[in-house]
Amino acid sequence: KNESGEVARHLFPPKSPQWQNEAILTGVHAAVEKYGSIETYYDKCEIQCKVARDKEVYISADALALPCCWLAGEMYR
Repeated sequence: KNESGEVARHLFPPKSPQWQNEAILTGVHAAVEKYGSIETYYDKCEIQCKVARDKEVYISADALALPCCWLAGEMYR
């Protein structure tokens, strides 16, 4: 949306299979079929924390130490 709250552009998945993400085509669709929505899947799936498993921390390009790479990505949303 633009500053006025109007839709400025629409984003659509690519039509060419060459540019489509296979994880979306298989994994996400399977999760939605099983759980009804991707949000419900996220609420019910088991989290496997890479930091806890590998005993590491994530250092961002801004030199911030974060508990995980997923949280780092969420900072910029």
